[in-house]
Amino acid sequence: TEPNLLLLDEPTNYLDIVSLRWLGAFIRAFEGEVILITHDRDFMDSVSTHTMGLRRKNVSIIKGNSIKYYAHIAQEDELYEKSKINHDKKRAELIDFIARNKARASTAVMAQSKQKELDKMGIMENLESDSDLSFSFSYSPTPAKVIMSVKDISFGYNPDEPLFKNLTFNLEKNKCLAIIGKNGKGKSTLLNTLAGVLTPNGEITTHPSTAIAHFGQTNIERLNTNSTIIDEIQSADNTQPNVKVRGICGTMMFSGDDGEKKISILSGGERSRVMLGKIIATPANLLFLDEPTNHLDMQSIDSLCDAVKRFEGSTVIVTHSEMLLRELADQLIVFREGGAEFFNGTYDEFLEKIGWEDDISDVPKAQKPIQQGSKKEQKQQRAEIIQERSRLLNPLKKEIDFCENTIMELEEKLKTSHEQLIKYSNEGDSSKLMELSKSVAADEKRIEELFERLEIASNEFERITKESDEKLQAL
Repeated sequence: TEPNLLLLDEPTNYLDIVSLRWLGAFIRAFEGEVILITHDRDFMDSVSTHTMGLRRKNVSIIKGNSIKYYAHIAQEDELYEKSKINHDKKRAELIDFIARNKARASTAVMAQSKQKELDKMGIMENLESDSDLSFSFSYSPTPAKVIMSVKDISFGYNPDEPLFKNLTFNLEKNKCLAIIGKNGKGKSTLLNTLAGVLTPNGEITTHPSTAIAHFGQTNIERLNTNSTIIDEIQSADNTQPNVKVRGICGTMMFSGDDGEKKISILSGGERSRVMLGKIIATPANLLFLDEPTNHLDMQSIDSLCDAVKRFEGSTVIVTHSEMLLRELADQLIVFREGGAEFFNGTYDEFLEKIGWEDDISDVPKAQKPIQQGSKKEQKQQRAEIIQERSRLLNPLKKEIDFCENTIMELEEKLKTSHEQLIKYSNEGDSSKLMELSKSVAADEKRIEELFERLEIASNEFERITKESDEKLQAL
């Protein structure tokens, strides 16, 4: 029988760009359900209808891609922080009132009542922030406008079967050259050749001031497993002071004692971060990056992309990530059947002018969606949904604004009233104290009622918005 549920755990690992495009087409055409774990944001967003995230030991799911998911959790955090400010403010006022009045016989009962109210409130904890990789490459200044000049280079482990031949191009300062194509065609070999690890036929010329930093898969494998993280990063430049090395360790998310961990116990992602740390410790104006996103999580990949964008030198990168290609690549070397070709343009320009159609066979075709009416009918339905949503949300918006504004006004009034209570207590004016205490109790009850109304209105507002968005997406 045909499966109706696919469970895919990091299916994009080690797939080349052509296989990734095929897999994306397969998933989109698959008629059953798919549960997918991946750190490839671009791939995930191209195939997913819902996004689930594990954060602060809680699982949440939303309809939409990762952009909507992160917008949703940012909105949740903002709401929590606003609620916490009001919560902490009220707690502080209660604590102050209790401290001033619990010792006086005339106000002890009231202080006890406030203590019970304080106990019921509990404490809203500070939100834990996730550790993110954030760094910049160390730039070594160079006056060169052309960092590398390549003329008619060829290389093959078997002379009769060259992996590439007669490649010619110039790499200018602040440009990024991406090497792409199927697995096993020679992409890493070409990068190692350009980095000086292998010797080709032809000419590779660099400016005298060119300083290289090389992130390669073989470099990661050559990390000394008996060394600590600190020692390994220090080995990139022994003149670096220990304070700076520890700073790089912290940047790579190895803070404090974590820097003393042995390389042997690190995961693949952690070893990749150590290798990145070694590159950061090396001033350079030409980066060679061979599949640098392997084993990195989504946020670390974003940080790497930002670091390459900010780098003032030039970059040669081997990657299968179409997101990185769109964000970074100014020029391409494309491995296809018959060798490698230089393409002077961006990845989107390559797709438009050449593309991968000749390299991808048996691409699954997605079923055509059932027609749900003409464009005119859909436009009318969309207008009706939006109109109905506005009709339902407008009174809720007014209710939310009213509750929020009134709560703020009452809390300011309570602050003044608490000061007056202390004054009347010190003066021994029991009649005014009793009268104001009743007013304070009424205002506090009113605030509690308004918070309940605010929660109901906010939940209803969110529900209606979600339902109308689903209806609009269904069109």
